[in-house]
Amino acid sequence: MEDENQKPAIMNQEQPEKDKAKTFALLGVEFSLEFVKTALIVFLLAIFFRFYIFQPFIVVGQSMEPNFHDKEYLVVDKVTTRFRDPKRGEIVIFHPLQNPSESYIKRVIGLPGETVEVKDGKVYVNDKILEESYVLHDATLSADNSYPKETLGDDEFYVFGDNREHSSDSREIGPIPRANLQGRVAVVLFPLNSIRFVGLPMYQTTTTFLETYTTSI
Repeated sequence: MEDENQKPAIMNQEQPEKDKAKTFALLGVEFSLEFVKTALIVFLLAIFFRFYIFQPFIVVGQSMEPNFHDKEYLVVDKVTTRFRDPKRGEIVIFHPLQNPSESYIKRVIGLPGETVEVKDGKVYVNDKILEESYVLHDATLSADNSYPKETLGDDEFYVFGDNREHSSDSREIGPIPRANLQGRVAVVLFPLNSIRFVGLPMYQTTTTFLETYTTSI
């Protein structure tokens, strides 16, 4: 009789253990589902930011020296240029018409409707010399460099590399349509000793020139 009375007690001990195992299994499944859900959300957000908000860009070559150097890692703001035109002096990333699969980095020099000309090594916008503090003296165009005057269309921009003697820019590839702009450079992120926000340059100009560009800069 004692043996028969002990069997239900043993069975009652086994049942909580089974329930506990099921609970742990369910918790594991729930945790896995939450992890997958969170990872998926993070992935989708990363894709959204990558294609619609920010874009990484690595400088290749010397065309933007002395301000941007080979292998520098940049963050490109893709939102601002969707809502307004680039400003003079801003650094933009774009697809050249001749090589739409590639991305170039240059500085905006001429805005829609303006006339740009290079004469005796000097850059003229609307027949006024553009004084550029960001271009080193030894990186400016030599005096024998001249390019014909060109008037930009309503959605066209003239872009130059800061290293004028070593840059393939609008002098060679022509004006850049607005549709080809990818965004403006906002931050230099790497190397660590070069981290900085990228702002607009201060143009040193005559009074006449300032009056001409007050609404543009």
